[in-house]
Amino acid sequence: MSEILPTGINRERGRGYMVEVHVRPYPRARKRFSLETPIDVMLAWRTEQVEKLTAAKAERARATAADPVTTAARRQADANTFRQDVELYLEEKIDPTLHPCTKTQFTRWLRQAATTELGRYPRQLITGAMWTKLVAQWERSGVPSNEARGGRRRIVPPGPLAVDTVHKIRTCFIGFYTTMDAGLGLPNPARLIPRRQTSDPEVRGIAMDQALEILGHVGRSGEPTRTAARLMLMCVLGLRPVEIMRIRPATDWHKAQQQLTVRTAKGGKARTLPLGDRAVAALELLDRLKGWGTFTSAPAARMFHDAVKAAKLTALEPLRPYDLRHTFGTELYRQTKDIKATGAAMGHKNLAQTERYVEASVSETVASAFDALERSMPKVAKPKRRRGKLRAV
Repeated sequence: MSEILPTGINRERGRGYMVEVHVRPYPRARKRFSLETPIDVMLAWRTEQVEKLTAAKAERARATAADPVTTAARRQADANTFRQDVELYLEEKIDPTLHPCTKTQFTRWLRQAATTELGRYPRQLITGAMWTKLVAQWERSGVPSNEARGGRRRIVPPGPLAVDTVHKIRTCFIGFYTTMDAGLGLPNPARLIPRRQTSDPEVRGIAMDQALEILGHVGRSGEPTRTAARLMLMCVLGLRPVEIMRIRPATDWHKAQQQLTVRTAKGGKARTLPLGDRAVAALELLDRLKGWGTFTSAPAARMFHDAVKAAKLTALEPLRPYDLRHTFGTELYRQTKDIKATGAAMGHKNLAQTERYVEASVSETVASAFDALERSMPKVAKPKRRRGKLRAV
């Protein structure tokens, strides 16, 4: 005989009880309880949620009735789902002064959020807790790719997001609500997404000779490509991808002096870098193949990982093209021992960003010192075993 349960409480085979509350137009509230939980406890939780949502609905109705000026606008906002608002925002209301790369990132994050369960509800009914849950999920496992809606094809599986990326996603959602709710006096639930604590940055650089070995295998046909030139600039000049996009050869590339003026993208000052033979060859290749301007990172990631396999350095994985910039910074400090010069060459706004390369070099120096100390010590003589006696077991 099947168990008769109160309304809103369902038993899941092998998993326990699922309690569900639905007060329109708010999203459903669900909570799972173990099989040992008494029915009274589940009923108490469900009653509490019903009262809370009912009170919120009544408060919203009173606020709408007391403000007749924005009543029509609020009803129109509630009529549209978050998915519809995202398309309207991207087509008509997104800031036109955004950099193309930033605009591409914002488009990807908003459309991916619209494909989740949040896309079915009006944007003002999505709570800060729901945004926090979504961002926490992305932070753990990465932002899924949605190729059907213009997302990029993943070459490697997405991994955990950096703190800076999480903050940028938070800024994207806050800007969306600020633009869509301008003049309505509505709260911004995206501001309830908690800020992450900045942790010590991870150094992901590899040895310079290994990086050059990998770059020697970029491109399947053996012919030089624009991607190979961009990766070489990241390795020998420490340029960010967005800085490569912003190079204007007519004004920034001084061929007679063999110098390149780099206009940084992260608040630092513009810097002038001397050009070696590899950097000059990469710039000439970009000029010959007309590779200036905006580019996507997917081909670079694919060709980079193919080159790692061709160089038989898969033991270094997981690697990413941006690790070439870290390689440049670590190698530059190792050769100069000057943190200020390294920070200036990397385009850092403050020396705190440069300390990661100092720590990497110091760790290698300490390891080398211990190896030298071990070699300088006399070797420990092993006791000889006499013949005819059995070894102790």
